[in-house]
Amino acid sequence: MLEQMMVIFVAALTLALGATPVARRLAVRTNMVDRPSLRKFHASPTPLLGGAAIYAAFILALILFGDYFYVSQVIGILVGATLISFWGLWDDRVALKPWVKLLGQLIPVTALVATGVQVTAFRIPVVNILVTFLWVLFITNAVNFLDN
Repeated sequence: MLEQMMVIFVAALTLALGATPVARRLAVRTNMVDRPSLRKFHASPTPLLGGAAIYAAFILALILFGDYFYVSQVIGILVGATLISFWGLWDDRVALKPWVKLLGQLIPVTALVATGVQVTAFRIPVVNILVTFLWVLFITNAVNFLDN
């Protein structure tokens, strides 16, 4: 299982390294850029489709190298990743309020947990579910914070 995860990770990383420059050019060409403002760290327009390149690389690696013995979990990851990626793109486009962003992030996390993708470190199932929700929301928002 760990070996397979490493294959998926390396494949996704390799694909993302190739797809990111393409996404950057596409973002500039289609004006999908983040403009500088007082609350932004960057001084020049920044392309916004890097996350889409990483998403596409991850999904392709998962489809190519995923273990179909765990079909429901793979579907949960695909659905969750798709929803969270589109929600992030929408947020980049219209600048959602923080509570709306969080509400939209709860749906993909629910899809993950409902299909059996969750932390299993604790003996109490509800604690595993709660830790999964908090972990995914934390990582998603940490990446979003770094991205802005």
